[in-house]
Amino acid sequence: MESIKYLKTYQIFLVFILLFIAFATFFISIDAKFASVDDNLLITREIYRYDFFSLSGLKNIFLQRTHYIYQPIINISYSIELKLFKANAAFFHFDNIMLHLLNTFLVFIIFIKLTKHFFTAYIIMALFAIHPVHVEVVAWISARKDLLYSLFYLLSLYFYLKTYENKKNLFFCLSIFCFLLSNMSKPMAITLPAVLILIDFFDNKFNIKNLKKYIPFIIITSIFVVLDLYCHYHGSVANPLNHPHSLLKNLLAAHFHYLFYIYKFILPINLYCSYPYFYPLKEFPPLYITLSPIVVYTGIYFLLKTLKYSKKIFFGFSFFIIVLLPSSGILPTGIVKVADRYCYLAYIGLFYLVAILIIYLYEKANKIFKYLLIFCCLIIFFVLVYLSYERTLDWKNNNVEPPKEKQIYYQNSIPYL
Repeated sequence: MESIKYLKTYQIFLVFILLFIAFATFFISIDAKFASVDDNLLITREIYRYDFFSLSGLKNIFLQRTHYIYQPIINISYSIELKLFKANAAFFHFDNIMLHLLNTFLVFIIFIKLTKHFFTAYIIMALFAIHPVHVEVVAWISARKDLLYSLFYLLSLYFYLKTYENKKNLFFCLSIFCFLLSNMSKPMAITLPAVLILIDFFDNKFNIKNLKKYIPFIIITSIFVVLDLYCHYHGSVANPLNHPHSLLKNLLAAHFHYLFYIYKFILPINLYCSYPYFYPLKEFPPLYITLSPIVVYTGIYFLLKTLKYSKKIFFGFSFFIIVLLPSSGILPTGIVKVADRYCYLAYIGLFYLVAILIIYLYEKANKIFKYLLIFCCLIIFFVLVYLSYERTLDWKNNNVEPPKEKQIYYQNSIPYL
């Protein structure tokens, strides 16, 4: 089962059923208007400066930053939609849903290639499709950058994996091109070279003699790291690179952010578009943040220990850590330091860990426990579908900010858990 073309009829049916459930879960967002959070600012007003169909607009698209972010591909997508559909939010929402479904399918075929096991890839696909934390990316038009950067990121991974089946340069060039488009969609794409090395290590294809194949990806990453830092921090007095004390606090907080995302992965409730800060920024971080590096590095120590037995756990957690690193908060490139949209791709690593755990338990179980396990998985799946549907309703009703009593972060150490 090395390729999707070898899937059986019932497996193809299961894939389409899952895609339909995901579509139905998010479909109500089509009735939503442009959200009060950024949509009107980034799309219906400012985007007219980035007219893809005029020379001046093209110049602005490729030579100007949009609110401190270099995102020409996103501006092109908005410009085309405005040209075709005017300011009709329904079409923007529909496109977001379809992009998410396409990303979901790409996740499936990538893990079919990596694991060569249908149900492992299927469980990862299912969690990616309907996890409530992913609702923000699908239901919020302004999160288009996460969908498009992920699309080209996944396509780059897919074409890279294809190079092992076909030694021609076409797939390698396509992988590089898609990586370039991913970086032109959102700065988070810079992690791809590290992920390629991780995948090769996991798939027993890493060879020091072939390090040169990573060079084009590393060059692109280096260029966009400089470009993205310049776009975000040029002319800003808040540049943490100029304030070592702020950089230290960011570094401490980044460890806690990883733990926060793992918590939201396990218990995806009380989700907000804009999480309040964890503590007053003028103060030194509280104890639960200053001690978080101990928890993180203890976990990494035991993670390395698992390599004696298998690469699977190491791969899953490492994927999560690497992909999330640009948005961990060390060098913030956004208004908020934590957000659901930041872990859209990173959660794939945790989804993989859940999948291998379920498959392991199923293979070790007797007949009765197998049925019980399947039943529990179905219950959890539909609970996640329900939570995602409810969260999509929040976006439809433009009810996505924290309650007022939870916006004062210092009243409680972690007020939005």
